[in-house]
Amino acid sequence: MAKKRSDVAELPNHKNDDEPEDISTGLKPRELTFALYFATCGDPVKAYLDTGYQGTSYEATQKLALELVAKPRVQVVAREQMAKNADRYRNDALRVVEELKTVAFSSIDDYEIVGSQVKLKPGADQRALKAIKSIKSTTVENHRTGDVETKVQIELWDKMKAVDLSLRHHGLLVPDMPPLEVVLARLPNELATKLRSIMINEADAITDGPLVDEALIEEQGVANGEENDTTSQ
Repeated sequence: MAKKRSDVAELPNHKNDDEPEDISTGLKPRELTFALYFATCGDPVKAYLDTGYQGTSYEATQKLALELVAKPRVQVVAREQMAKNADRYRNDALRVVEELKTVAFSSIDDYEIVGSQVKLKPGADQRALKAIKSIKSTTVENHRTGDVETKVQIELWDKMKAVDLSLRHHGLLVPDMPPLEVVLARLPNELATKLRSIMINEADAITDGPLVDEALIEEQGVANGEENDTTSQ
């Protein structure tokens, strides 16, 4: 006997998702996950399926996925994540220096332990999270009283190593400054290009030298020749 349509379990999709919206994003948890997947793969159908949603067919899934992509809040989250990813993998020297300084200037005072979670203290820069190497939780039970306590230990990346590398980058540990091209290579490409252009123009100006009136040179030469003739006589 064929099952009635009402007896068939409804496939999970964003329309029948009954989870409450997150107060900070205005999206349901799986809608937020969809936006993050879409930001990294760019394929709405794949992102929809990876999220755990689906339709009865490819066409139905595609229609549902495109509907969710068109949701303004989904687009905002996806754009923000794309920007974060682009900034995270920037390929320039300034990016490397920023990572060093994140570790070098972070402090254990940037963090606080709330329950069993490590959070940034109010006012601490979000970049300080990158300075955390590991978080270890240890549960200790007092056999005499039966009390259970969870201790959280934060380990940061090697601060002194980051300081040392930063000092070397700025030439503070060597007597001689690095070659000019090394300095330029450490700058953002746009700034380095402008500085090279300025230096080339300045060099051309020095090479050309001051403008001299050739007529004055000839007159001076004639005068000097007359003086020499008078002296020889």
